[in-house]
Amino acid sequence: MPNATPLAFNETPRGNGSHGNSTEQIARVLSNSGIDAPTTLYDEALNLAQDGRLTPAAERLRMLLVLDPSDAQASLLLGKVLASRGMWQEALGALDQASANGARLPTGLRDDVQISLRRKIEEAEKARQSIVDRERGEIRNLRAEAKRLRSENAVLEIQVDELLNRVKVWSSATALVAGCASALLLAAMLFGGAEDADTAEVIAPPSFTASE
Repeated sequence: MPNATPLAFNETPRGNGSHGNSTEQIARVLSNSGIDAPTTLYDEALNLAQDGRLTPAAERLRMLLVLDPSDAQASLLLGKVLASRGMWQEALGALDQASANGARLPTGLRDDVQISLRRKIEEAEKARQSIVDRERGEIRNLRAEAKRLRSENAVLEIQVDELLNRVKVWSSATALVAGCASALLLAAMLFGGAEDADTAEVIAPPSFTASE
Protein backbone atom coordinates (compact mmCIF):
# COMPACT_ATOMS: atom_id res chain seq x y z
CA MET A 1 0.00 0.00 0.00
CA PRO A 2 2.14 2.91 -1.24
CA ASN A 3 1.88 6.17 0.70
CA ALA A 4 -0.47 4.46 3.18
CA THR A 5 -0.17 4.40 6.93
CA PRO A 6 1.72 1.22 7.99
CA LEU A 7 -0.49 -1.38 9.60
CA ALA A 8 0.13 -2.14 13.26
CA PHE A 9 0.68 -5.82 14.04
CA ASN A 10 -0.49 -5.59 17.63
CA GLU A 11 -2.05 -9.04 17.98
CA THR A 12 -1.35 -11.04 21.14
CA PRO A 13 1.25 -13.83 20.72
CA ARG A 14 -0.02 -17.37 21.15
CA GLY A 15 3.06 -18.49 23.07
CA ASN A 16 5.79 -16.78 25.03
CA GLY A 17 6.72 -14.56 22.09
CA SER A 18 10.01 -16.34 21.31
CA HIS A 19 11.49 -16.11 17.80
CA GLY A 20 12.71 -19.66 17.18
CA ASN A 21 13.01 -21.15 13.68
CA SER A 22 9.86 -23.24 13.67
CA THR A 23 10.38 -24.60 10.15
CA GLU A 24 13.76 -26.07 11.09
CA GLN A 25 12.22 -27.55 14.23
CA ILE A 26 9.40 -29.12 12.19
CA ALA A 27 11.88 -30.55 9.69
CA ARG A 28 14.04 -31.92 12.51
CA VAL A 29 11.08 -33.52 14.28
CA LEU A 30 9.88 -35.11 11.05
CA SER A 31 13.35 -36.40 10.29
CA ASN A 32 13.79 -37.80 13.82
CA SER A 33 10.40 -39.49 13.44
CA GLY A 34 11.61 -41.25 10.29
CA ILE A 35 9.43 -39.15 7.98
CA ASP A 36 11.18 -37.92 4.87
CA ALA A 37 8.87 -34.94 4.33
CA PRO A 38 10.78 -33.38 1.41
CA THR A 39 10.75 -36.62 -0.58
CA THR A 40 7.11 -37.37 0.26
CA LEU A 41 5.94 -33.85 -0.62
CA TYR A 42 7.94 -33.80 -3.85
CA ASP A 43 6.61 -37.18 -5.00
CA GLU A 44 3.03 -36.21 -4.12
CA ALA A 45 3.41 -32.93 -5.98
CA LEU A 46 4.86 -34.70 -9.02
CA ASN A 47 2.00 -37.22 -9.11
CA LEU A 48 -0.59 -34.48 -8.73
CA ALA A 49 1.02 -32.44 -11.52
CA GLN A 50 1.07 -35.45 -13.83
CA ASP A 51 -2.64 -35.94 -13.11
CA GLY A 52 -3.31 -32.30 -14.00
CA ARG A 53 -4.10 -31.28 -10.43
CA LEU A 54 -1.84 -28.26 -10.50
CA THR A 55 -3.16 -26.30 -7.53
CA PRO A 56 -2.58 -28.98 -4.85
CA ALA A 57 0.75 -29.80 -6.51
CA ALA A 58 1.86 -26.17 -6.10
CA GLU A 59 0.67 -26.17 -2.47
CA ARG A 60 2.81 -29.19 -1.60
CA LEU A 61 5.86 -27.77 -3.34
CA ARG A 62 5.48 -24.50 -1.44
CA MET A 63 5.23 -26.47 1.79
CA LEU A 64 8.38 -28.36 0.82
CA LEU A 65 10.24 -25.13 0.09
CA VAL A 66 9.20 -23.75 3.46
CA LEU A 67 10.94 -26.73 5.06
CA ASP A 68 13.91 -26.56 2.70
CA PRO A 69 14.20 -23.33 0.67
CA SER A 70 17.39 -24.61 -0.98
CA ASP A 71 15.68 -27.56 -2.72
CA ALA A 72 16.49 -26.70 -6.32
CA GLN A 73 14.46 -29.56 -7.86
CA ALA A 74 11.39 -28.51 -5.90
CA SER A 75 11.79 -24.92 -7.13
CA LEU A 76 12.17 -26.17 -10.70
CA LEU A 77 9.07 -28.33 -10.49
CA LEU A 78 7.14 -25.47 -8.89
CA GLY A 79 8.21 -23.20 -11.74
CA LYS A 80 6.90 -25.69 -14.30
CA VAL A 81 3.62 -26.12 -12.40
CA LEU A 82 3.10 -22.37 -12.16
CA ALA A 83 3.94 -21.94 -15.84
CA SER A 84 1.33 -24.58 -16.68
CA ARG A 85 -1.19 -22.50 -14.72
CA GLY A 86 -0.25 -19.37 -16.67
CA MET A 87 1.25 -17.70 -13.61
CA TRP A 88 4.24 -16.44 -15.55
CA GLN A 89 5.65 -13.94 -13.04
CA GLU A 90 5.60 -16.46 -10.19
CA ALA A 91 6.97 -19.19 -12.46
CA LEU A 92 9.88 -16.99 -13.47
CA GLY A 93 10.70 -16.34 -9.82
CA ALA A 94 10.64 -20.07 -9.02
CA LEU A 95 12.89 -20.88 -11.99
CA ASP A 96 15.36 -18.18 -10.97
CA GLN A 97 15.42 -19.62 -7.44
CA ALA A 98 16.03 -23.10 -8.84
CA SER A 99 18.85 -21.82 -11.03
CA ALA A 100 20.39 -19.94 -8.10
CA ASN A 101 20.36 -23.17 -6.06
CA GLY A 102 22.20 -25.06 -8.78
CA ALA A 103 19.44 -26.64 -10.89
CA ARG A 104 19.90 -26.93 -14.64
CA LEU A 105 16.82 -25.58 -16.34
CA PRO A 106 15.45 -27.33 -19.42
CA THR A 107 16.63 -25.65 -22.61
CA GLY A 108 14.41 -22.74 -23.58
CA LEU A 109 12.11 -23.08 -20.56
CA ARG A 110 13.01 -19.76 -18.99
CA ASP A 111 12.92 -17.99 -22.35
CA ASP A 112 9.46 -19.40 -23.07
CA VAL A 113 8.20 -18.28 -19.66
CA GLN A 114 9.73 -14.84 -20.16
CA ILE A 115 8.16 -14.51 -23.61
CA SER A 116 4.78 -15.54 -22.22
CA LEU A 117 5.15 -13.05 -19.39
CA ARG A 118 6.03 -10.29 -21.84
CA ARG A 119 3.05 -11.24 -24.01
CA LYS A 120 0.76 -11.16 -20.97
CA ILE A 121 2.07 -7.71 -20.04
CA GLU A 122 1.55 -6.50 -23.61
CA GLU A 123 -1.99 -7.90 -23.68
CA ALA A 124 -2.75 -6.23 -20.36
CA GLU A 125 -1.35 -2.97 -21.71
CA LYS A 126 -3.43 -3.31 -24.88
CA ALA A 127 -6.53 -3.99 -22.79
CA ARG A 128 -5.75 -0.97 -20.62
CA GLN A 129 -5.13 1.19 -23.67
CA SER A 130 -8.35 -0.06 -25.24
CA ILE A 131 -10.26 0.97 -22.13
CA VAL A 132 -8.54 4.36 -22.15
CA ASP A 133 -9.34 4.85 -25.87
CA ARG A 134 -12.96 3.82 -25.31
CA GLU A 135 -13.30 6.23 -22.40
CA ARG A 136 -11.72 9.01 -24.44
CA GLY A 137 -14.12 8.28 -27.29
CA GLU A 138 -17.06 8.37 -24.91
CA ILE A 139 -15.81 11.68 -23.51
CA ARG A 140 -15.49 13.11 -27.04
CA ASN A 141 -19.01 11.93 -27.86
CA LEU A 142 -20.37 13.44 -24.66
CA ARG A 143 -18.64 16.73 -25.40
CA ALA A 144 -20.02 16.73 -28.96
CA GLU A 145 -23.50 15.93 -27.63
CA ALA A 146 -23.21 18.69 -25.03
CA LYS A 147 -22.12 21.13 -27.74
CA ARG A 148 -25.04 20.09 -29.94
CA LEU A 149 -27.48 20.50 -27.06
CA ARG A 150 -26.07 23.93 -26.23
CA SER A 151 -26.49 24.95 -29.88
CA GLU A 152 -30.07 23.66 -29.97
CA ASN A 153 -30.78 25.41 -26.68
CA ALA A 154 -29.46 28.69 -28.09
CA VAL A 155 -31.71 28.31 -31.15
CA LEU A 156 -34.70 27.55 -28.94
CA GLU A 157 -33.97 30.59 -26.78
CA ILE A 158 -33.91 32.78 -29.90
CA GLN A 159 -37.20 31.29 -31.07
CA VAL A 160 -38.74 31.83 -27.64
CA ASP A 161 -37.60 35.46 -27.66
CA GLU A 162 -39.09 35.93 -31.14
CA LEU A 163 -42.37 34.38 -30.03
CA LEU A 164 -42.46 36.58 -26.93
CA ASN A 165 -41.90 39.65 -29.11
CA ARG A 166 -44.70 38.56 -31.43
CA VAL A 167 -46.99 38.01 -28.47
CA LYS A 168 -46.17 41.51 -27.21
CA VAL A 169 -46.84 42.99 -30.67
CA TRP A 170 -50.12 41.15 -30.98
CA SER A 171 -51.07 42.11 -27.46
CA SER A 172 -50.36 45.76 -28.23
CA ALA A 173 -52.28 45.55 -31.51
CA THR A 174 -55.18 43.83 -29.81
CA ALA A 175 -55.25 46.44 -27.08
CA LEU A 176 -55.14 49.21 -29.71
CA VAL A 177 -57.95 47.67 -31.71
CA ALA A 178 -59.98 47.15 -28.58
CA GLY A 179 -59.39 50.77 -27.60
CA CYS A 180 -60.41 52.05 -31.03
CA ALA A 181 -63.50 49.85 -31.00
CA SER A 182 -64.43 51.15 -27.57
CA ALA A 183 -63.92 54.73 -28.69
CA LEU A 184 -66.01 54.20 -31.83
CA LEU A 185 -68.75 52.55 -29.81
CA LEU A 186 -68.72 55.40 -27.32
CA ALA A 187 -68.80 57.98 -30.11
CA ALA A 188 -71.64 56.13 -31.80
CA MET A 189 -73.55 56.10 -28.60
CA LEU A 190 -72.97 59.82 -27.96
CA PHE A 191 -73.56 61.10 -31.46
CA GLY A 192 -76.34 58.65 -32.10
CA GLY A 193 -78.21 59.87 -29.01
CA ALA A 194 -77.88 63.53 -30.11
CA GLU A 195 -79.17 62.79 -33.63
CA ASP A 196 -82.14 60.97 -32.16
CA ALA A 197 -82.98 64.03 -30.04
CA ASP A 198 -82.77 66.40 -33.06
CA THR A 199 -84.90 64.08 -35.13
CA ALA A 200 -87.50 63.97 -32.42
CA GLU A 201 -87.66 67.76 -32.34
CA VAL A 202 -88.15 67.99 -36.11
CA ILE A 203 -90.86 65.35 -36.28
CA ALA A 204 -92.81 66.51 -33.24
CA PRO A 205 -96.10 68.41 -34.35
CA PRO A 206 -96.51 72.06 -33.42
CA SER A 207 -98.54 72.73 -30.32
CA PHE A 208 -101.68 75.06 -30.38
CA THR A 209 -102.97 77.14 -27.53
CA ALA A 210 -106.63 77.24 -26.50
CA SER A 211 -107.07 80.82 -27.68
CA GLU A 212 -106.23 79.83 -31.18
